[in-house]
Amino acid sequence: MSPTLLAEAPLLEDWVPTVTALGVQLVGRVSDHPLRGDTVIVTSPVWFADPDGTWARTLSRSYRLGPPLRRDDALRATRN
Repeated sequence: MSPTLLAEAPLLEDWVPTVTALGVQLVGRVSDHPLRGDTVIVTSPVWFADPDGTWARTLSRSYRLGPPLRRDDALRATRN
């Protein structure tokens, strides 16, 4: 991915992949999204993901990937 495109991409943090009827999507906290601002989102289906986990390209846009949600935090969230 171009460094310029990546620098302009929204940041997705505390994310987890999820399988839906549409395919694999990411759920997480986004910052600087051009339409959604700063909030929790479900992305469009993932088209390609960097093997090093630094970015992902969905059908609608690219995302810089921050830290994923830790497994312990995800389990705690589903128990409440």
